[in-house]
Amino acid sequence: MAKPFDLAVGEWWRVPQAAGTRLADVFPSVFAGGSSNPPVAITENWGSGCVDALRRDFIIWGGGHNAYAGNEVYALDIESFQWRRKSMYSTATQDADANADGSSNIGHTYDTLEYDPFRDHIHVSPGRGLWGGDAVVSAGTWWFDPANETPNAAAPSAWHHLDNAPDIDPDVADPRPISAYNPVDRKIYVWHRRGFARCNPDASAGTQYEVLTTFDPSPDFPFNVQMVFIPAIGGSPARMLTVGGDGATSRSASLRNLDDFSFVNSNNNDMGATGATSVEAVNGPGLDYDANGGLAIAWVGLITGGTDRRDTYTLNTQTKVWTRNAGTGDVPPEPRSGNISGTYGRFRYLGDLGATYAGLFILVNATNDDVFFFRASAPPPGTSLPAGPFAQRLPTPAMLHF
Repeated sequence: MAKPFDLAVGEWWRVPQAAGTRLADVFPSVFAGGSSNPPVAITENWGSGCVDALRRDFIIWGGGHNAYAGNEVYALDIESFQWRRKSMYSTATQDADANADGSSNIGHTYDTLEYDPFRDHIHVSPGRGLWGGDAVVSAGTWWFDPANETPNAAAPSAWHHLDNAPDIDPDVADPRPISAYNPVDRKIYVWHRRGFARCNPDASAGTQYEVLTTFDPSPDFPFNVQMVFIPAIGGSPARMLTVGGDGATSRSASLRNLDDFSFVNSNNNDMGATGATSVEAVNGPGLDYDANGGLAIAWVGLITGGTDRRDTYTLNTQTKVWTRNAGTGDVPPEPRSGNISGTYGRFRYLGDLGATYAGLFILVNATNDDVFFFRASAPPPGTSLPAGPFAQRLPTPAMLHF
């Protein structure tokens, strides 16, 4: 059987390095500009990623502020392990949401990228640190059409500007929202420092956001928090889980019910979890939900005092217990993002690609690092796993939560 399908539970595997297996292999020959040259800031400066389940691509998009001006989109073919550019960069307009050609300006993407399988769009939520010298934070919501393939030309027509983030009164400066896609109602949820809202891209312009609830006082969570959708389990409603801290003393871990938008615990920032809770203090943890194993999974390297970079942390969202799990196999590099460690959306679950991918995760740590795969849970009984290299298969609608 071929890797990564034959990985044991808890095992990591590094894709062997070859031409095209690192994102840096497909950088443009002339860079867009900024202090990051070559543009390692695509990941190093808090860049995010998401899984395009229809094309079986892992999408990376990042840069921004004064580090990198290019808004080109990168994709890894998950089955061939080959990187490519989906588009070339546009000329950037400093400190603005939109470039002159109508495309989205690049920014620190944090936790703002989500693939929407219902609409086949890559959704970009507000909160990015935009290219430019004034550290302007994006208020705009965008989507990118992943059917676009123009590796040597800018793609302004692939970008579409939706409504700006809602003002939630009393508002705060520099809100830096976090986001997650809800496959049940097919909307994107945004957690603002002053409240909770959701975006319906199908609604008319000016009505795409609905403010669900406000906070008073404002929860003081750091902007390096990640959010992930947790489906209804064992009588509990569907929820949104947020995890992340300042890398030191400040930590945040919350569960919000999606039936009435209440917190599981009265403390907005602390769901009262037990066990290996040090993971809750990590800047931009790698975080996603293993629908096959029924647990949230976090990867943070050694920055919580773990014993091995192969360690992962699982959260049972019903019992609210974190467990540190020792890993095996190849050793991934330490998380890297700018002057603080972090993974953001570059550690993602692959189960939406079909039953053969159930329990598998992908990690893209940095532009010049190898790609890693990790198995969090065993495939379902009776799953027929490939005996050779990846087969080129398109997912069925059921795989995409339709």
